Amino acid sequence: ALVVNGRDEVAFRRIVNKPARGLGEVSRNRIIDEYRRELFDPESVPAELGFEEHLDIIAVAKRLLESFSKKARSGLAEFIHTIETLRILIDGQVAGESEIVIANDQKKEKSQKGGAVGLAIFVEKLIDSSGLVAYHRGQDEIAGTQRESNLQELVNAASLYPLTREGLVEFLEHIELDRSMASEQDNPDSVTLITLHNTKGLEFPRVIITGLESGIFPRDDKAGDDLEEERRLMYVGCTRAMDELYLTSCSIRRLYGRTEFMEPSRFLYEIDRDSLEILGKPPRTFTGLSGAHSRGDGFWEGDEPLRAHSRGGSSRGGSSRNAEISRGGSVSNRGVSPPPAKVPPGESPASKALAEKWMLGQKLFHDDYGYGMITKSFFAGSELVIMVQFETGGEKRFLPKYQGKDFLLVENE
Repeated sequence: ALVVNGRDEVAFRRIVNKPARGLGEVSRNRIIDEYRRELFDPESVPAELGFEEHLDIIAVAKRLLESFSKKARSGLAEFIHTIETLRILIDGQVAGESEIVIANDQKKEKSQKGGAVGLAIFVEKLIDSSGLVAYHRGQDEIAGTQRESNLQELVNAASLYPLTREGLVEFLEHIELDRSMASEQDNPDSVTLITLHNTKGLEFPRVIITGLESGIFPRDDKAGDDLEEERRLMYVGCTRAMDELYLTSCSIRRLYGRTEFMEPSRFLYEIDRDSLEILGKPPRTFTGLSGAHSRGDGFWEGDEPLRAHSRGGSSRGGSSRNAEISRGGSVSNRGVSPPPAKVPPGESPASKALAEKWMLGQKLFHDDYGYGMITKSFFAGSELVIMVQFETGGEKRFLPKYQGKDFLLVENE
């Protein structure tokens, strides 16, 4: 994105130090602050610079290059060279990087490697020269992931677009709107079948979540953290709805060749009855669950709503896990956010500032995990610890003092 839009601050912050190039948060902020100063004070810009270069973060970084330390200067110079090379490549002006073949009045591009075509040449050059391939190859060996394979899939997807600036913009718009890289349907009056794990970043006018029965979702073998993971997936699915949200459950299902009588998912019991409208007659088993829910705090019976509470809600730091799911698909937690994490006696003012920065409810973005929100913030000894719940449904623990540079804080609406 920074190649085609030199004013994209978020893109610059995300990629300038990944892989690590010795450019910490202070260095990144210095470049952005200088860019903003020049943006709003044109008289401070050198007279020989044109308007477009004046609005370019890379141009500002290049002018500040000599003022950085040796390590940061080396990393920043490498990054600037990569961006400038990619800009030349996308504009079709670089010799030796690609071979342009004219056939039947149509431009076709081939890389010297002989494999990549079209915009794939650009993406291939980007991931190689930026160091992303080597970085993710090392991470894959450590964590057993397949990020390097994902990069190759990105190259394959880019081959469908021309090696032009317009082709790059179209490609970026496509992967932003459809993170799953699924083929777009020509007929808008269609149904998209998708798993809850793949719905991150997507929204639909109407969402239907099926199979909300005990043993199906959540599964019988899920407990503890695994159950919380499935509960978060339920939250992600519900919040994909723009206008209408349908939650379905059946009383009888055929499983593994046998007919089974099903009970509704415990997730349905955690929804405020007043927030829902029943379509048709609820199954007989909806009148209550066995065990902990048999004393009347089940779903509802007849026309009388019976509120249900998530089990364990008060045992996790006192935070309520009751949620209100409206017909429009929005979800909001009830209750008041607590103050910043209590700083242990004797700690420095820096610890207090850290706690105030990483407060419960703060929205943020992580390059590997996406968008999330701080759900817990506390001190373990002298170290501040935060728990972050991501839109994908995962929850991770971080130490902001050391890992804060991996996040971008998002302003709360």
